[in-house]
Amino acid sequence: MPERLRFEPSEGIWKGLKRLVSGELEQALTRLVAEPAEPWTALHETRKSIKRLRALLRLAERPLGKAHRKLDRQLASSARSLASAREADAAIEALDQLASRASATETEGFERARRAFVEAAPRRLLVLRALLLDARAELERVRTHVDQWPEFDAGFELVERGFRRTYRRARKALGQARRKRSAHAFHELRKAVKTHLHQSQYFESLWPEEPNSRSLALAELSTSLGEHHDLALLVVDLSQRGFLDLATRAGERNAALEVQILDAAELLLSERARSLTARFGARFGELAAGSFAT
Repeated sequence: MPERLRFEPSEGIWKGLKRLVSGELEQALTRLVAEPAEPWTALHETRKSIKRLRALLRLAERPLGKAHRKLDRQLASSARSLASAREADAAIEALDQLASRASATETEGFERARRAFVEAAPRRLLVLRALLLDARAELERVRTHVDQWPEFDAGFELVERGFRRTYRRARKALGQARRKRSAHAFHELRKAVKTHLHQSQYFESLWPEEPNSRSLALAELSTSLGEHHDLALLVVDLSQRGFLDLATRAGERNAALEVQILDAAELLLSERARSLTARFGARFGELAAGSFAT
């Protein structure tokens, strides 16, 4: 995360939450304040900022109520628009990654497929610039709302429900992915894990003696899920373009990934939601009360 934004128990949970949301917004808007020199990089970083913001807002669902849902819908709308532009670029990256595992005799097929994807790049760039302008306007509106948030004087219980629901959603999505083994089920798992990852990263300061251990494992799982998602889209795209052999290769890679993903997720999401939430809350309370050195 840029600048390693984290909760600090000494400042109070609500003050920290407002600081983190404002910090993420400022970082995102700074990248979009002028026309980006590298729009594809701006797209990628803006999408990551929106995901982190939505993860933070879910922590605030109890105190904000309807306002939380409105802000989340605004950010979700921007995320969907940017995702459509990102998918084409992600397909090329997934194809290149798949090609890196190919034999020399398969190289020509991958090169032909890549040329077909790249041909549409100039048209996508025009659309992308317009989408980034829309995203900037949406983030500005969100910042206006955040500046008007009320003040709350409470501890971890203020965000407890949002944290617990996010983690429970990830556990439920894991069960669905295990049973259905479908691209949609793994995509839902990916989204839930990503949100839990971001929330866990914000609370890393609770365990300074164990730097990043849980977050690193969640990040690796999230990366595998991202690769799975991109390959699933690539399978469809390759099939539609007539590259059936390459589509089969992509499908085989995804099947292998699914085994790795399920094994890793079973370990990381094994603890029950109430237990994990209680651990985080107890630790936050201890540090906030000065029982441990931070």
